[in-house]
Formats: sequence, structure tokens, C-alpha cells
Amino acid sequence: MKPKFRNNSPPQWSCKDFSQTRRPEPYDRVDAWSLEEIDAPDQSTVILMAIAGLDETHGEFTMYGIEAPRGCPMREAFEWGEISWMDFWSHRNWLLEITVPLQSGDAVSKYISVEDINPETRARFEVLGQRGPYHLKLRQLELSCEYSSWDGTDPVQAERDYRDFMIRHGHRFARVQSVA
Repeated sequence: MKPKFRNNSPPQWSCKDFSQTRRPEPYDRVDAWSLEEIDAPDQSTVILMAIAGLDETHGEFTMYGIEAPRGCPMREAFEWGEISWMDFWSHRNWLLEITVPLQSGDAVSKYISVEDINPETRARFEVLGQRGPYHLKLRQLELSCEYSSWDGTDPVQAERDYRDFMIRHGHRFARVQSVA
């Protein structure tokens, strides 16, 4: 089956469009599993993108994208670790492979099948398993509190960030832990 989006042509972003990526919660922490979202060029949906790799020889990096508007049940299940990373990224049987130049130029996207995900990205998805982005952010906040006492950063700010996160989302973690 040939991968498809809303139409047969993959969305194409200009350099200016592509500079409009966002990192909403839980993706707002810098880390090795970087995820971003961007609006489709026609504004019809949101694409969630995962960095797949950097090709310094050609001066570009590659991302994989999947249609995942906020409020989408599959996206929410992924974010909370109810389904695995691989299950989420393969649930449509297609992805967008987006190549972005490091210098000026337009991003180029094409449809690929799930089997075409590069081995490094596939391995990263497998290692992350069902540790959803909210769980990963919680762990980052916990580590930030712990390390702030060692590295001289403000522990009060780290603790405030953790507390604010738990005020917003702690009930979800308590529910997950009580089921397990």
C-alpha cells in the first residue's frame, strides 16, 4: 500500500514555514528524543516530527513526521505512554520523511512506509518503549532538581518547575501507578 496523507502530494514547507516549529509540553525540554510540531502548509492539520539524523556531508538533517493534531487520541495515548513509540509512529502505515537544509532552502518531504524508518531511529523508538514524553519530562525535571544542588544552578527554580508540572499532571501519574 502506498503511503498517503490527505492528498497524493506530500506537504512542502518553505524555509520560513519550517522556522515555525513548536515544542509544546511535554516536548519543551531539550533532549535526545527531540520532538516538534508544525502546521501543515495548508493549515489543515498538525504534523508531529522526530529528529532522525544529521548529514553533515550534505548539510541537512532528516525528520520523520506523522499527522497528529493536539487532542488526537493516538497522540495522547503516545504522550502518556499508553502505547509504545513504535506503535505510535507506525499506526498510519506511512510517515513523512522531511529533509531540512542547515543553510537556506526549502524543506523537502516525501511519503515513506514504516519499514523505511532508518535503523538508528527504529532502535531509539524500541529503547524508549512505552516511556511516553510526559514520563520522560517528569524524569528530566526530577534529575534537574537533583543536579541543581551539585552544579550550582538555582535549586528553587528546578523545584518550582517540578512542582508546577506535578500540579498540572500529577493526577495522571498517580492513576498510572495505581493501575500498574
